[in-house]
Amino acid sequence: MLSNILGILEDGEWHNYREIADHAGISEETVLRVVNFLNEFNFANIDDMGRRVKLSPAFIDLPT
Repeated sequence: MLSNILGILEDGEWHNYREIADHAGISEETVLRVVNFLNEFNFANIDDMGRRVKLSPAFIDLPT
């Protein structure tokens, strides 16, 4: 599940929660929990008004 969400977000662009949920085959509630976790550790930026998220540049640039 996490890898599916990260795969969607890896482009560094904004994605809304519904889009992520649909592509990952999970509920928006689950997406929100993962997004909040990523945000807690500064791995993602959240736009609460637009209900969307994107990965932080620092997270994208982490070595694999």
